[in-house]
Amino acid sequence: PALTLGGAGAAQEGAALEETLTAEECYSRAAALDPSCGLVHKRLAEVQGQARGPRAAAVVWAIAARLLPDDICAATHHFYGAPVPRRLCPEPISPPVQGGTPDMQPADVEPGAGGGGSAVAGGRAGSAGPRGLLMLADVSVDPRGLGWEERAVATLEVWGVVVLPRLLCESACSALDASVAAADAAETTADLTGDTRDPNCRVHKALPLRGAGGRDVEAPGVAAADGSVDWAPGVGVSSGGTHWAQDFPLGVTAAHPVSQALASLFPVLSRVLRCAPGQAFPLLGAGWMRVSPGATDQPLHKDVPGHDRHGGVPPILPACDDAPRAVSIQIQLTDTSRRDAGTDPSPSTDDPRTVATGEGYSGLPSGSLVVVPGSHRPDAAAGHPRAILRAIQEGEAGGQLTIAVPRGSVTLYSSRVFHRGSANRSARTRTFCFLTVCEPDSAAPAGLIHTMERRDVGAWLVGPRGLQRRSAEPT
Repeated sequence: PALTLGGAGAAQEGAALEETLTAEECYSRAAALDPSCGLVHKRLAEVQGQARGPRAAAVVWAIAARLLPDDICAATHHFYGAPVPRRLCPEPISPPVQGGTPDMQPADVEPGAGGGGSAVAGGRAGSAGPRGLLMLADVSVDPRGLGWEERAVATLEVWGVVVLPRLLCESACSALDASVAAADAAETTADLTGDTRDPNCRVHKALPLRGAGGRDVEAPGVAAADGSVDWAPGVGVSSGGTHWAQDFPLGVTAAHPVSQALASLFPVLSRVLRCAPGQAFPLLGAGWMRVSPGATDQPLHKDVPGHDRHGGVPPILPACDDAPRAVSIQIQLTDTSRRDAGTDPSPSTDDPRTVATGEGYSGLPSGSLVVVPGSHRPDAAAGHPRAILRAIQEGEAGGQLTIAVPRGSVTLYSSRVFHRGSANRSARTRTFCFLTVCEPDSAAPAGLIHTMERRDVGAWLVGPRGLQRRSAEPT
């Protein structure tokens, strides 16, 4: 954006000097006028980072972090710095998707690509809905099935999203409920509601991770004054309906549901984030959101602008090999696949339209995450700009996919996939936790709302056994 200034400093009577400034020039002048204003330096760094990359903004982020010592965004960008991005060939889109129109491929994927399971009972994997639209079953993988990790990686690469139904057992969900309640009650919890799109009837706060790395544990299951919860034994990730917390490797906080979920996701995330075998990667964010009745539809947006690494799409876009990936992880604590009592009967799960387009879900009370599959890379299935434009203009009829899932389900999606939160038209709240991870040795992505307790910024890595603290505490 540009700003035109005029009227001041006229060269002669009746004449006005006009000067058109870019946003970067505006903030640069403001910073020169008031070098002690941290907010100006933060805005300047944001503009520089999005326009010219993290290396251009590194110095200003350092100044902003010094002037705003409690600011989570400035601290995050300053901590991760501006390393030279790794140049890696884009992952191939595999398995191939065949048929369909040139700009919207149907969900005719090979068995196992997206059909390892269904987030809604009765969903039929690998079957296309009306007009060849993608079904929720096509991006769902059963985390209890053999080889589910490979299917999840392939699904995420093709569509930019993968759903793992009921990954967390009920006791893990209950533990997260307690953590959210404690964090909400604590006055010191970082509150980022004001940065949220359509913040009315939404609460957006950090999820404290105290005790998640096996340290600072005082009394299991007891909320600390800062809103964090130290976890009791016996909660974990579901595995065929049983809890396997007691079988977790020694030395990890097996009872912490976030750590356990990340441990189970590590084989998928490490592949997607292009890690070396066993290499840990950063946890960039940990938060939760509560969407109350009356919340409206958010606009479609990307948390991080641009595309993941991708092949060329002549003549529109050249290939890209230097865009480090960030992945968002949503842990659903509300069953968004059902209606409230007293509303219209639940739609039939035998009707593929229910899953494919949300038809019959027009009154889905509490709303859901909605994504545009394939919008993370232009060479992906349904990723062509014409397909994205149609999804934006036509909603679910044009390709937007409603992620209506049971409690305990986990959805992974690229931070560069178009998505939104839908309206809550029910009488109950919708609550979910979310985590953000990124490639090792990469800068913090520009444009992302970095949600984290200030003391947790830079403190956590995700390894094969879940959350682990860095060997050196960040400052």
